[in-house]
Amino acid sequence: MDLIPLIWKKSQTIISTIIVVVLMSGCSLKAIKKQSIDLENLAQISGKVTAEGETDLPIVVAAITYNNNRATIIDQSHVAKNGDYRLNLLPGSYLIAAYIDNNNNFIRDANESAAI
Repeated sequence: MDLIPLIWKKSQTIISTIIVVVLMSGCSLKAIKKQSIDLENLAQISGKVTAEGETDLPIVVAAITYNNNRATIIDQSHVAKNGDYRLNLLPGSYLIAAYIDNNNNFIRDANESAAI
């Protein structure tokens, strides 16, 4: 008779685990659907950057948004040797900025020349 409560407790644990897995997979499916929609709306912008004078230092181009006086980099890319760049963006409004990355850290530091 002691075996029945043990089997019942084990089956409750298994059922609870199955419910958690099903609920979590639903959240994952929603995330996958959103990512799929985002990919369908993704666009690529491209252009050319020219620097005043010759430079062998890397140049970075970034797409930036401003919300509540806070800048957020959405995408950034190194500029090719011929000045070409491409950024992948969702529909929206962006500022496009470029800076000479003196220390090649992919972050605009205060001492690095920049233009918007």
